[in-house]
Amino acid sequence: MKIRIFSIAVALISVAAIVVAISRSDIATEPIRSDQRAAQAASTKEPANGAVKTNLVVEPKIDPTIAAGQKTVVGKIPDRLEAVPGDRPESDSNEKFTGERIVRSEAEWRRILTPQQFEILRNKGTEEPFTGEYNDFKKVGTYHCAGCELKLFRSKDKYDSGTGWPSFFRVYAEQNIEKLVDNSLSEVRTEVVCSRCGSHLGHIFDDGPEPTGLRYCINSAALKFRVAN
Repeated sequence: MKIRIFSIAVALISVAAIVVAISRSDIATEPIRSDQRAAQAASTKEPANGAVKTNLVVEPKIDPTIAAGQKTVVGKIPDRLEAVPGDRPESDSNEKFTGERIVRSEAEWRRILTPQQFEILRNKGTEEPFTGEYNDFKKVGTYHCAGCELKLFRSKDKYDSGTGWPSFFRVYAEQNIEKLVDNSLSEVRTEVVCSRCGSHLGHIFDDGPEPTGLRYCINSAALKFRVAN
């Protein structure tokens, strides 16, 4: 009888020991499980706007023009495009008139010209003699149209006519100017205008020096000087 009671006691003690061991094992592993549950909850926690937070990686979109090797330039959009109907093509070097005329509105001409230039180039005005910038100008270079920069005269063809206006005995290229009949005064004169933009430049007379015998009497305000390279 005593042996049976002793065996039962030993069995109960063994069961108790096993229960205690299991309890300690659960306590030891509980923090790991709690951390895992917290991490899982954080990964699926809903933000304030109700969208589910995810750890997705978004692939950047590639511009097809860049992917194809084309150059893309980003910058400020200009106030107006340089290429306007009839404007000078980029390939034009301003050396000789190619047949393409420049056409601008009055507002556009007023924007790019000074008041004096506008009066002379667009309204066929004349500056006072001996007042122009290039009347007694001696630098070496070329003279271009102030309206479109087409090359008109060379400094080597300039001379002092004593009239008070820049005078030349030869034009750079005949196709760069047009000669029109001017009946605005009592005498008939020959007006000189730029072939490309139609700007009034001055007049031409037949009292110039050799070898041409011509005098291109031009307003300084109608010209833009470029120093020789």
